[in-house]
Amino acid sequence: MKKKASVFISFLLVAAMLWSPFFAFAVTRSEEGEMPLLQEGDFELETTEKFSDNALGDTRIEIINNTIHNALLDVSEQIYVKQYFIPINDVGAILSNIINDNPDLFYVSSTYRVRYTSGSNYATYIIPYYSMTKDEIEDAKEIYYSGVQEALSVVDDSMSDMQKALVIHDYICDLAAYPDITNNENKEIYHSAYGFFYDYNIVCAGYTLVYSYLMHELGIECEYVTSSGMEHAWNKIKINGKWYNADLTYDDCTFFEGINTPGSIRHCFFLKSDSYFEGAQGLYHYGGKTNDSVSASSDNLDNNFWDDVMSRIYVIDSFYYYMNTDSTGYGAILTKRDDLGNEETIGRKYNSANYEFESYAYDENGDLQSVSLTDLLVRLVYLDGRFYIISDTSIYSQKLTSKRYLVSNIPYYAIAFCVRDNNLYYGLYGDPELVKLDKLEFFENNITTPTGGYNNYPDINNDGYVNAKDYAMIIKE
Repeated sequence: MKKKASVFISFLLVAAMLWSPFFAFAVTRSEEGEMPLLQEGDFELETTEKFSDNALGDTRIEIINNTIHNALLDVSEQIYVKQYFIPINDVGAILSNIINDNPDLFYVSSTYRVRYTSGSNYATYIIPYYSMTKDEIEDAKEIYYSGVQEALSVVDDSMSDMQKALVIHDYICDLAAYPDITNNENKEIYHSAYGFFYDYNIVCAGYTLVYSYLMHELGIECEYVTSSGMEHAWNKIKINGKWYNADLTYDDCTFFEGINTPGSIRHCFFLKSDSYFEGAQGLYHYGGKTNDSVSASSDNLDNNFWDDVMSRIYVIDSFYYYMNTDSTGYGAILTKRDDLGNEETIGRKYNSANYEFESYAYDENGDLQSVSLTDLLVRLVYLDGRFYIISDTSIYSQKLTSKRYLVSNIPYYAIAFCVRDNNLYYGLYGDPELVKLDKLEFFENNITTPTGGYNNYPDINNDGYVNAKDYAMIIKE
C-alpha cells in the first residue's frame, strides 16, 4: 500500500511540474539575428551607446569582449555567456563591435543565433556562424598572420609613431589594388583585412581594417570611421596625443585611376583634420562616425611636406627619403629630410611626364564635385641599400649618396614600379601588367661599363655586397 502511494505521489509531482510556470521558464529557446559588419560591406554600424542595459558597465563589457573574442579566435561552436547577464537585444551590437574592432576575425559571419531560457531577457549561449570551414580558417589564418609579420617588418623601433604610421600607410597603398568586385567571386573577402593579405585586392573597408589592425599591433590608437551616406570607410589615428583622419583608399592612386599603379602614392589624405576632410581638398568626406565618437580637431598637419609627394616615402635611420617635385612640375629629385624639416637633395633631377585626370566626389548635399589631380610619372623603390627610380623611359639605381647608375631602358613611360619577392617589377602606361626585370640581363649589360660595374642591381645572395658572387648566383639559377 505504501509503495502504491509513493508511486501516486511521484505521478502528482511530475504532473505538477509539467503544468508549473517554473517548468515552462526552464524551456530553452533560440533566435537568429543579423549584425552589421564592416568586413561584409555594411557601413551602418552599431555602437556601444545603443546597448539597452546601462548596467553592463565598462568593466563587465571588457570581460565579455575578451571572452567572446577568445572564443571566436578558437572557432568555438557555441559560447556560454549566462554568467554575464547579456540582454538578448544587445548581443548583435556586442558581437558587431568585437568583430569590427578585431579584423583578425575575418571569418566570422554577420549571422548568429542566441539561446536563452524562456521568460528570461538574458542570453545563455551565443552560436556564431562562420564563413569558412575550420580547415579553411586555419589556412586563411596562416596567410593572414604571415602577411602581418611581413608588413610589420618594414618598421623598426627607431621610428616615431608618426613615421611608423606613414611607412605602413605607404606599404599598404603600394601593394593594395582596388578591384572591380561586380563580377568577382572573391568580392566578399575584399571588404576584410584578410583580402589584403590574400591577394592585395581590397575596397575601402579592407584598407580601413588592415590599417587599423597593423596600427594596434604597433601600439598606436586607431579607429575605423564609417559613413553610410558615402558608403565609405576610413581611419582616425592618434599621433602625439591628437586624433587625425587617414584615408588610405583615396591615397592609393589605383582607386582614382582605375588601374593598378604600384609605386604611385598620395599623402593628401594622411593625418588631416575633420574640417580638411569635409572640404574640396579632402574630397568632401561627410557623415563619418567612430565607435567612440572621437574627433580630429587639430589642423597642425593639414599642410605638411608630404602633401605633394607622389612617391612612396621611406624612413631610413630616422630620415625621410622621397621624390620631391620640382618647381616646373615635370621632374623630381631624391630628397632626404630630418624631423626638424631640414631637406637635402641627393643627386640630379629626374625628368618625367605628368598624367592628369579628373576625379569626382559627391558632397553632403548630393552635388557632384570635380577635382583635378596630377600623377607625376616618377617612381621610387628601395631595395638592398639602394634606391631604384624610373624617370621617363629609363630605370636608374641610386645609392643613398648622389652616385647613380643606369639600370635599363624600357619601351615606354612606366606607371607602376615596385618590389615583389625581392625582385623589381614595372608596368607601362597603357599596359600596367607587371613585368619582372631580368637580373642576368642587367648584369651582362653593365658588367663592362666603367662607371657601372655591378652597382645596378641588388645584393642577390644577401652578403652585403654587389659583386661577381651575385652574378655567379644568377647564372646558377
